[in-house]
Amino acid sequence: SATPTLPPESLPLTQSAAQLTELMRGGSREATLRLLRQTEQCDLYRKGRQGLDMALGLSEAAQNPQAQEGSVAILFNGKAGEKSQLESMTEGAAELMAKHELQCAGFTDPDDRLRFEAQWRAALMGELEGLILFSVSPAIKLERAIEQGDRIERYRERALSFLTQAMALHSAQAVAQLMEAFDPEWIPPPLRPQEGKSIPPGMRAMLADGFPPPPLRQLAGNDAQAAYRYAQLCERVCPDLQRSAATALIERLRGSLDGAERERAESEAQRLREQYFPDAHRADWVEIAGESGNPSSSAPGTP
Repeated sequence: SATPTLPPESLPLTQSAAQLTELMRGGSREATLRLLRQTEQCDLYRKGRQGLDMALGLSEAAQNPQAQEGSVAILFNGKAGEKSQLESMTEGAAELMAKHELQCAGFTDPDDRLRFEAQWRAALMGELEGLILFSVSPAIKLERAIEQGDRIERYRERALSFLTQAMALHSAQAVAQLMEAFDPEWIPPPLRPQEGKSIPPGMRAMLADGFPPPPLRQLAGNDAQAAYRYAQLCERVCPDLQRSAATALIERLRGSLDGAERERAESEAQRLREQYFPDAHRADWVEIAGESGNPSSSAPGTP
């Protein structure tokens, strides 16, 4: 049968969503990938709009004399010659909106239903973007777990196996995500030590309740041997930043495993490398909002 004709890619999603959805549900791989990418972009646009509204609200609040001694003032008043946090927030949100304005203005996706469906269908098709996005950044709101129980059940059943499929496509990104998901000493990214900055352990533990673990980590749970296995693999196949994280994780967890456990993990890592990464070829890195250290291209590790 003839390949269905997709609407022009430049057409705003508010005008093309219905046709693309029909084609996606009819099995069109091209329509599925188009919707996957554009609903992700429009989710960023929505978050940019929310961020801009918040920044403008804080800016108005900062003009109140009573706020000048409070936390709003800290956000509003940067050091001399430097942008304040509020200015940076406003600029970042405005840039995000401008980038996706033409594509996403006027488009709404109640409850992220279309974004989730596109992620799910693309993953079932074996498309790398779908496998990674569904597993790492699913269109699921954990605070609405009762309403979205069907999504959570699908996620619980398939997310880890989808990442194994991604590894079969030579995705080092899947390895890095699995390494972090199983890490029993995982720390939320905003609370991780940074150069020149450190949060006392007691305060970090208190603040951690405000940063619930992402879905993949909740699914994987704490498993030092699995984390060690994927870190050993990541040291061999990941780009520089993730490889450095793998080396640090190996050093952290080495003492929590006995010699036999380490040997099994290292042997399994070698088997996975030979099975999924037999040469220097690596899949492209899938862009995920909020993921730190996205390489512009997937630099190969040591084959």
